[in-house]
Amino acid sequence: MYRVVVKRQIQEWVNIVNNKKNQEWLIVYVSSPESRGRAGGILKIGSMGGNIYEKIKSDFNIKRDRCFKLRFSSNDDKTAESWNDLFSLIKEGILTSFNQQILQTDEDTRRLDQQRLMPGWNYCQYFIMKEGLAYTFELMTLFDEALLIYDELEAYFFQTLSEQGGPWFTTFGGTAPGDDSNGILNVNLKPYRDTIMQNTITIFDFRIYLFARQCALLMKLNAPLELCERAKMFITQFARTIKENKVSLIPYFCESWVYSACLDVVTHSDELVAHMNMAPEIMTLYEGVKADLLVYARTQLDTLGVAHKLLPYSIHACLPPKDNGNGTQSTYLATDSAAGGGPEGDITNLELKQALVSTEAFDELYMQKIRARSVKPATILVQRFTGRAIKSLESSMRVRSMWLMKGDIAHLHYARSRLLEASEVWESMVYNYSSNGWYDLDTIILERLSECQKQLGQLHKYVESCMYLMANSALLSAERVSEFVKDVGEVAGRMDSPVVRHNDQVFRVQVLSLIDKIADDDGIIVEIEVHSSLPSDFKFSDMALVFSGEESHQFRCNLSDVTLRPGSNVLKLLGDRTAAPGNYSAERLKMQIGKLQFRYTLHDPRRRKRLFYIGESVTSLKVFVGMPDKCTYGDTPTSFTVRVYTGHNTISSGTMTINVISGATLPVMKSVLFRTTSSLEGNAPIAKEQNIETVEGKLSLPASAENDVVEFSVPFVTEVGKGDGKSGATEIKLKVTLNYTTGDGRRRLQSTTETVKLVWGLGIDHSVEQTGAGPWLQFAITGNEQTPMRIVGVDLNPTTLFEAKRFGKVEETTLFQHQHASVLYRLSTKEASTPELEQFIQHHLDISIESHGMKRYAGFLTHFIRSHIVSHLDAVDYAMRDVLKVPVCERNVVEGSVKGEDAEVKEKVWAVVESFVEAIQGVAADQVRKVVRVRPKVLTYVLDPPVCKVLIESELRVSMPMSIGTVIASKITVRVGVWDSGTLPSGVEISYDMDVDYGCWMVAGRKRGVINIKPDDEPITIFVSLVPLIAGRILLPRIIMTLHHSAGASGAVSEQVASTVHLVHTNPSEQVLVLPRTQSTRTLIKDRDFGVTKWAPGVVLVNPT
Repeated sequence: MYRVVVKRQIQEWVNIVNNKKNQEWLIVYVSSPESRGRAGGILKIGSMGGNIYEKIKSDFNIKRDRCFKLRFSSNDDKTAESWNDLFSLIKEGILTSFNQQILQTDEDTRRLDQQRLMPGWNYCQYFIMKEGLAYTFELMTLFDEALLIYDELEAYFFQTLSEQGGPWFTTFGGTAPGDDSNGILNVNLKPYRDTIMQNTITIFDFRIYLFARQCALLMKLNAPLELCERAKMFITQFARTIKENKVSLIPYFCESWVYSACLDVVTHSDELVAHMNMAPEIMTLYEGVKADLLVYARTQLDTLGVAHKLLPYSIHACLPPKDNGNGTQSTYLATDSAAGGGPEGDITNLELKQALVSTEAFDELYMQKIRARSVKPATILVQRFTGRAIKSLESSMRVRSMWLMKGDIAHLHYARSRLLEASEVWESMVYNYSSNGWYDLDTIILERLSECQKQLGQLHKYVESCMYLMANSALLSAERVSEFVKDVGEVAGRMDSPVVRHNDQVFRVQVLSLIDKIADDDGIIVEIEVHSSLPSDFKFSDMALVFSGEESHQFRCNLSDVTLRPGSNVLKLLGDRTAAPGNYSAERLKMQIGKLQFRYTLHDPRRRKRLFYIGESVTSLKVFVGMPDKCTYGDTPTSFTVRVYTGHNTISSGTMTINVISGATLPVMKSVLFRTTSSLEGNAPIAKEQNIETVEGKLSLPASAENDVVEFSVPFVTEVGKGDGKSGATEIKLKVTLNYTTGDGRRRLQSTTETVKLVWGLGIDHSVEQTGAGPWLQFAITGNEQTPMRIVGVDLNPTTLFEAKRFGKVEETTLFQHQHASVLYRLSTKEASTPELEQFIQHHLDISIESHGMKRYAGFLTHFIRSHIVSHLDAVDYAMRDVLKVPVCERNVVEGSVKGEDAEVKEKVWAVVESFVEAIQGVAADQVRKVVRVRPKVLTYVLDPPVCKVLIESELRVSMPMSIGTVIASKITVRVGVWDSGTLPSGVEISYDMDVDYGCWMVAGRKRGVINIKPDDEPITIFVSLVPLIAGRILLPRIIMTLHHSAGASGAVSEQVASTVHLVHTNPSEQVLVLPRTQSTRTLIKDRDFGVTKWAPGVVLVNPT
C-alpha cells in the first residue's frame, strides 16, 4: 500500500513545492497509542505497519532531515515536548525560506539598479520589486527594516528624478476630485500599487502613497513624535512642489491640501498617543511638533480668509496685500476668478467650503471648532482650533509662539468690533514682552488695548495702559502721547477708586535742598526737582513729600495745584516744623491728580542716605515721662507720671496715645484724671483737676492755655521676669504720640520716645547697731548718676516706740557720682530736681527778648541759647563753686545761624544774646534759687523699727603680755545681755565659730561648737589657746554666732524669732600688742667679749662688754 499509493502522493506534493522558489517543506508523521497509522501534513494514512515512518525517512531524507514524528502519549509532558520540537522545526524552516527570499530579492534589485542608466529602465518596476521586500519585512513584524526600505526608495526617487526627470510618471496629478482634501494617510483611497505597476501613476499620487506607507509603519512602531516630524517636513516640502505646479490645479488647491493634511496627521497621532504612556520629555517634544502642524494649518485658513475678505490682513497669510494703485495697500485681498466665483467654489474640503460662506461661519471654524477624526461619531471631539494650537504651544513651553497665536485671536475680535473679548485676550498677554526686554511689542499691544478699554468705559485699566504708553513712547508720535496725557487728566477725576503708580518712569524726582526758617511762624521749605518726559504739561492737584527720622519720627511738606512742564521743574514744598529735632531723610513723594497717584521712593538702599538736620520748634509741646514726685524706696512702682508743657502753645483739643515698646504692659484705662497748673505760678500753684474718659485707647487732652502744665498718672504692670529692681529690669520704653489742634486751628502731630527709669538716682541703705542703751540707726546715701544731685531735705517719721534724734546734717549737700553721705536716724532722699539753671536761663532770656522786642523770634533764640550756651554749662563746676559760669558766645557764631536774614534782624539777635550773657554771667547759686521756684520731690523710705527682746553677747579675752610663738591662754565668754520676761522661756540654741586670720594666729581648742542658753543661765566660758605668728598690733579673732532655733524646736528659724533675738560680739575691733621673742648670747671675737641681744630675726644689737 505505501509503495503503490502513499509514496507516489508524497512525491507529487514534494515536486510541487520544489518548483516554487525559496520554499521549505517538512513531512510530519503523527503517532498515537490509538492510531498507529496516522500521519501529519497534507496526508492522512490508514492503518499501516510500524515501519512506515522509517520507510518515509529513507525515501525523502535527501541531504537534510525532512521528516518528523509527532508522538502523542498518555504522558502530557512528553506530548508537549514533541510539539515544541515540531514548532522549532517549523520556525527553522520559515527563517530559512525568509533568508533565501531576502537574498534573492536583494540580488534582483541590485541587478536592476545596475541597469539604471540603460535605456528602457523603469523606476516603477524597481519600486515594486523593492516594496515586495518591505512587505516581507512587514509580514515578519520587522517594521524598522521595512521603514528603512521605504526611506531608501524615497531617496532613490529624488536621485532618479534629478538625473532622468521622471519619464515614468504621466503628469503631476492632483486633478482628481478630492485630491485637495483626502486624507494623506489612507493607502486604500486609490489603487496606488496597480497604477505603479502599470506606469500610469502621477507624481502627486506616488508621493502621497510613499508617505502613507511610511506613516503606516511608524504607527505600528508607536512613534507619533517621528510621525509628526516627518509629516511636518513632507507637507512643507511638497507644498512648495504643489505651488510650482499650481497652473494645472484648482485655485487654492495648496491651502486646502495643507490644511487637510495637517489635520489628518494630527488626528491620527492623537489617537495613537491616547493609547500610549509617553515620558514627559517625549510628550513635550510631541506637543511642539503637533503645534507646528496646527499653526501651519491655521496659516492656510488665514490665507483663505484674507483672500475671501473674511479676515483682515494677517502676518501669517501667504498672499501679499493688494496694491490699490495710489501707493496704499488694501486691508483685504481679492479672490481669484475661478469657476466657483471664489475659493470655496473649487476646493472640496467641506469644512473649508462651509467656513468661507460667511463671516460667522469663518469665525466659528477659526476660533471655535475643529472636528477630530474618531472611529465612532459619538466620540467626536469639539475643541477650539486656535486654542488647541495654543495649548500645544504651552505644553511644549514655546511661550512666545503662544503669545503670537493669542494676538491673532485678539486682532480678529478687534476687527469684528468684539472689544470686550479682544481686551480680555490682550490683557492676558500684555507686559509679557516687556519682561523679556521687548518693550516695543507691548507698546503695540497696549495702544490697541487702550482703545478697547476707553470705548468699554474701563477707566482704571485705560489709565494704566496710558501710563505705560506715556513712559514707553518710542514708537508713538508726540501728538499721540499728548492725547494720552490729556485723556489721563480727564479720566483721573472720574474714577471711583485710586490707581497708584510706583516709581513710574514718566517722572524723575530729586531732593535739592532744605531750608529751616528761624521765625516761630515760619515753616520748612524743601526744594525738589521733578523732570517730566512728557511732551506736554501735566497738572497735579496735590504733592506731599515725607521725611523720616530716628525712632519713626516723620514730617510732611505739601504743595497744591502744580503744573509740570516738559523737562526739569524746580518746586518748593512747605511744611510745618517737626516736634522732634534731628537728622531726617527724604523717604517718599506722592503726586496726585484725581484718583491717580504717583508714588516715588526717594531712598536708594544701595547708597547712603542724604540727611537733613531740622532744629527743634519751640512752639511744640514738651512731654516728660518719669517716676512720680513722691514714692517709697524699695517698693515696686505701679505708675508713672506724664507732664505736658504747652510753652507758647494753646490746645483747643487733642488726643494722646501711649504705646509700650518694652519693659511693661499698660492696663485699659476707662478715664484719666488730669491736673492742670500754670508754670508761671509759685511752688504751690493752683491746680485744676478734670476727669476725662478715654475713647478707643486714646487719652483726650483738656483744653490748655500757654505755659500750662498738664499732669496725669498712668498705671503699668511690669513684665514677668522684667520688673523693677528685684526682678532685673530698670526701665520702661514708651512711644508717646500727640495729635492736637492749636488755638489758631493748626493741626499738629508729635511723636516721641521716652524712657522711664524704675530706680532712683540715689542708693539708700541702713544699718542697725544694737547696744545696751538702745539701737543706733544709720543711713547711707550714695549718688548713682553722672549729674550731681542736691539733697534739699531729709525727714524721718518715727514710730511711737522711739524718739528720733538726728546726728549730722545733709541739707544742701551735693552728691556726685559714687559719693556717699551719712545721717543717723534720718532717711535722705534725692529729688529728681527740676533743672534750676534751665528755669533761671529761660527767665532771663524771656526778659531780654521782651526788652528788645524780639518775641517773634523767641523760638529760634530759645533753641540757639540751649544749643550754644546751656549745652556747654558745667553742672559739676556750678555745684562745687555755687557760681554760674557762662561760656563766651562769639558774634560770628550768632550771625552764622541767621545768615538767611537781613542785617537788621542779625543785629537785633546779637543784641539779645549779648545782653542775656552779661545778665547771667557770674550769678551766685543763692541768687539763682531766689529767682526760680524749684518744686522738691519727696522720697519716703519705709523702715520697720528694730525690736530687741533677747540680746546674747560674746567676748574673747586673752592674757597679756604676749610675744611671737608664745602659747596664750584665752577664753570665750557667752552671756545674756537682755532677755525680756516671757520671751522664749525654753531658751535658744546657737552655734559659735572663731573667724581667725591664720596668717596672724594659730588656734588650739574648741574654736567652734553649739550651746544652749536659757534666760537665767550664768555666762558660759570656753577655753582656747592662741599662738601669735607676727609682731605688732593685730586684731583678735572675731566670734561669729548663729541662731539655730529655740530650745526644743526643730527646723529653720522663724522670721519672728530671728527679729527678736540679736547676737553681738562685744570686741570685734580689739587689737593686742605682740612683742618679738627675746634671746641672749655671748660671743668672743678676737679676745673681746661682746653681749649680743636679738630682738627680732635679722636685727642684732651689739654692745661691747
